[in-house]
Amino acid sequence: MRTLTLLVVLSISACASATEPALPPVAQVEALTPTSFTATVGAEVAPPPRIRVLDETGHPIARMPVTFVASEGTILGESGVLTDGAGIAAVSSWRLGTKAGLQRLTVRAGEQTVEFTASSAPGPVASLEALDGNGQVGVPGAALRIRLRVRAADAFGNPISGAEVTFSVLDGGGAIASPTALTALGGVATSGDWTLGPRPGSQQVIAQTSGAHVVFTAVAFACAGCQQLLFVRNGNIHRVDLATGAVHQLTLDGRSYHPAWSPDGQSIAFARFGTGPVPPVDTYLMDADGNDVVRVTTGETFHSPTWSPDGASIAVAGDWWGCVYYCSIYTLDVGSVAQTFRRVAEMGADPAWSPDGTQIAYVSLSGDDGYHAVHVTSTDGAHTLTVVPRDVGGIYGLSWSPDGQRIAFSQCSLGGCDIFTVSASGSTLERLTATGNAVTPAWSPDGNYIAFTLRGNFTMEGNIVLIPATGGAPVHLVTNAHSPVWRRR
Repeated sequence: MRTLTLLVVLSISACASATEPALPPVAQVEALTPTSFTATVGAEVAPPPRIRVLDETGHPIARMPVTFVASEGTILGESGVLTDGAGIAAVSSWRLGTKAGLQRLTVRAGEQTVEFTASSAPGPVASLEALDGNGQVGVPGAALRIRLRVRAADAFGNPISGAEVTFSVLDGGGAIASPTALTALGGVATSGDWTLGPRPGSQQVIAQTSGAHVVFTAVAFACAGCQQLLFVRNGNIHRVDLATGAVHQLTLDGRSYHPAWSPDGQSIAFARFGTGPVPPVDTYLMDADGNDVVRVTTGETFHSPTWSPDGASIAVAGDWWGCVYYCSIYTLDVGSVAQTFRRVAEMGADPAWSPDGTQIAYVSLSGDDGYHAVHVTSTDGAHTLTVVPRDVGGIYGLSWSPDGQRIAFSQCSLGGCDIFTVSASGSTLERLTATGNAVTPAWSPDGNYIAFTLRGNFTMEGNIVLIPATGGAPVHLVTNAHSPVWRRR
């Protein structure tokens, strides 16, 4: 009985197979809807692509597997279907991706394909991004060095060309030359020159187009005697002329730091480091154009120079390479052939000579990580005053106000550094920033501003910015730079 049952099953199976003939080879896949579309990014293509599969005699093939493969980013209703009795297959939906450009949908049946293409254009303007010209500093009534540039994009970040952007003064007076511009390839539009108004302080321009706007801020910087600034970039000392923005590289060795401008503006003292695991460092002089370099010390590990107001002497830190745990403050005469070093203070770093020439401020070291204080001593070291008491933080980069009433410095604690000022007597302490990455302050010659380094993470390199001496929002001065020093004359 079991043998008979098996024979019956096999007979039925054979009959069923005979009723389903194999599919013929596919000779053609023809499109029944347009193969080229133009649409906005993210839009759904209508009508959805539809095809018919034919054999070599031109007859439709039913129940033929068909696959739909789209460009990356597009969304399909399904990726595989079977043709119906008329040999037709369709994808239920095809939504374009969010990246503008040509997008493709390839339909395959057997060994034959047909391709649909969609040219996806950006959507309407959704954002304007400030590319250049924000945060500049200039002279009241003068044109800024960098023109304003914006980038127009849709909601998905695709740049939009041909959009009209209008630049207009929002605050502070002044004017924009050629205030209307069309975005070019890449979605970028550029204004004409921005001429600042006559009033010192913050000024603003708004760039706007249908659907978006962005505000540019500049500072009309009325500072007597603030024409030039020294800074360090990639181990070399540079000079920037703030009126024109022109930058001049003064050293080429890649190992020059701690610039200090002489009171008459004719000479620059600086430290040059050698090579090796513990490189030697000495103090040098050069003229304001970087010429006539003269080595002042040899093998003494003296760095961080600061000039006396009469230009006759320099105070330096020395005795230990990095002045992290131990150092001393010395003075030496600039014009002396046989140098005589006079020690002013032990356990001191970052000296700063007072404007009246009678005192030297310095960071008092603790012999440990941090726990610094700020001391002010007479130039012979006989009388010392504590103006910032010792605590857990580290203190760096002292700078006197031009009137000698206050000292700016950077204090670092719990991984963050900010700019503070203290009265020369130590009676009042004020915090000026809350950025967590502010170091190397430098008081402007007129006493109204403080430039400092807004550094990157775990590096001294950053940008030099400017704030009012009473505090305020930082304004950009120099990119990829640190350790600013003003020319006083």
